Amino acid sequence: MTERIRVRAENLIAYPRPTCMTYHKHEKDRFKLLAKLFDMLDKKRATASGKEEVLTLMDLLSVDVEEQKK
Repeated sequence: MTERIRVRAENLIAYPRPTCMTYHKHEKDRFKLLAKLFDMLDKKRATASGKEEVLTLMDLLSVDVEEQKK
């Protein structure tokens, strides 16, 4: 090992520090932000395509079956 790496390794061992500090509120806020961003992306993709959803025969049949169950 070089002298520089040895000194840094010794300093790290002598004075350990966390790489980042996180708090539960910060994590909760970031998770909520992530959920909002995914919702916004879904809405953007839905309106950007400009196409309506095309249902296959099997999809139409399953819709009819579900409606009859109600």
